[in-house]
Amino acid sequence: MFFFTLAVVAQASSPQPSVTAPTNQPLTISWPTHIDISAGSAANFERFNHGSGSMLVTVKCDGSKSPMIPPTQDIDGDLRSALMKFLSEAKVTAGALCHDRTFVVQFEVPSGNMTETELPPPPR
Repeated sequence: MFFFTLAVVAQASSPQPSVTAPTNQPLTISWPTHIDISAGSAANFERFNHGSGSMLVTVKCDGSKSPMIPPTQDIDGDLRSALMKFLSEAKVTAGALCHDRTFVVQFEVPSGNMTETELPPPPR
């Protein structure tokens, strides 16, 4: 697996916010568990990388999701589209105790299985 520094990641445009009515809960996200990866995208990915890839995603209390997808050759246009569809399908519930959250989202190739790991908030 390759790790990318923030200096080499590009921010893609955010999918439309999908936030439900506020509650007294913190920000919660319901993530899809899978993306469809075409055979061509999987073959392209495997030329440069093996097994899994990742992107960073910041989810804000207004429901917006800001992805940072590495601008590398292993992620072609079809795979990038599948990742953006994944984000558009993630459902956000913002409560009164909301704070922005950042995740490392991993995708397995060729299965398309997705996992999300929250990063700790920056120190204040």
